[in-house]
Amino acid sequence: SDPALPRFLPSQPFTPLQQSSSQYPFQDVSVDLFEEKGKYYLVLVDRYNHYERFEKQKLTLNAKSAMCLNRSAKPPSKLNPGDLVHVQDPLTKKWAETGTVITRCSSGQSYEVNINGSKRFRSRRLLRLVPEFSKTPEGEM
Repeated sequence: SDPALPRFLPSQPFTPLQQSSSQYPFQDVSVDLFEEKGKYYLVLVDRYNHYERFEKQKLTLNAKSAMCLNRSAKPPSKLNPGDLVHVQDPLTKKWAETGTVITRCSSGQSYEVNINGSKRFRSRRLLRLVPEFSKTPEGEM
């Protein structure tokens, strides 16, 4: 076991939803909850024709939780093939292994990683770049 491995670092933050391009109405609809001057609103947007609908809402506990969670969401940096990463165990939440990125999956949310000679697919949220081994040139993130 590597003594320099940061086993007890916090989990990666949640990631925001990705944008997609729709080809017909209501193929890609977004719904969001926001607060304006102490009042809460639900907005529905069709990304194809930019149809918008706003509704004043009473907040439930789940809606309040979702708003708090999304405040800390940020898109993760992309990983490149050959990057060395710490891999978090989803059950124990410990960063117990290291691996090498093989490729990014088509979804963009997960990567194929070589961990001790075994190829595994892992969510980007469970991968943390080992900075000194990054294959990304400075300033390209």
